[in-house]
Amino acid sequence: MSNNILVNEQFGFHDNVSTDSAIFKLIESIFNAYNNKGYITGLLCDLTKAVDSVSHELLILKLEFYGVKGYILNWLKSYLHNRKQRVVLQFVSSPNLLLDWEIFRHGVPQGFVLGPLLLNMYISDFPCIINKISHTILFADDTNILVSSSDLNELNSKLHSVHCCISKWFQNNQ
Repeated sequence: MSNNILVNEQFGFHDNVSTDSAIFKLIESIFNAYNNKGYITGLLCDLTKAVDSVSHELLILKLEFYGVKGYILNWLKSYLHNRKQRVVLQFVSSPNLLLDWEIFRHGVPQGFVLGPLLLNMYISDFPCIINKISHTILFADDTNILVSSSDLNELNSKLHSVHCCISKWFQNNQ
């Protein structure tokens, strides 16, 4: 994107980066630590239900922060506002069960190109909180956080700091 909304740590939705690029970055980081006789630890996270957890209100605030405004922002607000969904349960030997329509205020619609893009914009500030003490690799809702050091005590200290930072980010972004 021309406005650099998506961070360099995001592998996907950028030109010339893919899952191969993400895997290469991961392997390169491991080999760098090994070659420097250091330690490396990886926190490999699958943000389960991440697409369903995006706060519409917070997403709009983040989009405004990134410079999305005017017609596009209003269109995105309209796209997210008062979206309804319901569950249909299908049984082999019984009639279908239709649950009531409900408005939801969290989550981005799935099955469209816009859903993953909005998720990535929502989490694009995540690496910024830990970049000084770790390397982050994002691909959709898969997050790899790599922490390295030549000293085991320092590695533990960095891991603790990363844990505190990401816990705070998740609390602020729910």
